[in-house]
Order: sequence, then C-alpha cells, then structure tokens
Amino acid sequence: DLDPDVVQRVTQTLAAHAITDLTIEAEGRDVRLRGALPEEVTAESVVGMAADVWGVRIVDHSDLRSQHSGAGGAVS
Repeated sequence: DLDPDVVQRVTQTLAAHAITDLTIEAEGRDVRLRGALPEEVTAESVVGMAADVWGVRIVDHSDLRSQHSGAGGAVS
C-alpha cells in the first residue's frame, strides 16, 4: 500500500533543505526517490535526510541523478 503520510513527511523534510524537485514515492515504509538533484546536493545527503524521517525503513535512490554520485542503490 502507498503511504501518503510517509511521502508528506519526507517531502517536508527535503523542502526544509530547499530540495523540492524530486518525486517521492512510498510503499509502506519503503521510500523511492526519483529525479535530478541540484548541483550542490549529494545523493548521500538526501538519502540520509529521508532515512531519518520517522516511519522510513528503506530509501531507494537508484533513480536519483547527481553530478556528485555514481550508481544509486538502496540504503536501510
């Protein structure tokens, strides 16, 4: 099941850091981030922010595009 509460919490957390152009999806407590990151932001920092949100179990960032990061993956 999709969890709109998890999506909302992750969206608000990232927006607090001026990261607003990503697509955020959640199935249960598993979050997937998609899109292009701003140049000054690393995938690792975004994954860390999302992983720290209450209710998030896993952050899949394999669909993030960044100049600072190579291959994506899943972090728990």
